[in-house]
Amino acid sequence: MKVFIVEQSGAEDEWLSALTMAKEIELIKVGRPDGCPDFHDKERTGKDKVVVDKVNATDPEEIARAARGMDLVVDMVDSWMSPYVKKGALKAEADYVNPKADISFWSKFKEGKRKLQNAPYIVSPEVKSIKHKKGV
Repeated sequence: MKVFIVEQSGAEDEWLSALTMAKEIELIKVGRPDGCPDFHDKERTGKDKVVVDKVNATDPEEIARAARGMDLVVDMVDSWMSPYVKKGALKAEADYVNPKADISFWSKFKEGKRKLQNAPYIVSPEVKSIKHKKGV
């Protein structure tokens, strides 16, 4: 699975660390406004599967460009930017998820107690609607 994280400042290192430990993930692309790797990327995680791209989270076209070939886009920006990220993800035909939609699941995911494929509230480009998986 290839995952694209859209973030603002590089403050989401706990998410990045959790994703790098997930065996099902082969590549993590991190989209940042400045495109600069942060201290926690390869050095802190020790994983070679992390790449960084310069992305404006308020431009769906940029999000779509960066998300092409990705399976899942994880929205880690402020809520006012989320509609742009979601639109770009769906345009790139990637699934979209906003971890703020289900804090309980994502807290357990970060602890290694949940699998990414079972995430609730994933928006899929095929149906253009929310798929909520009950009992996760």
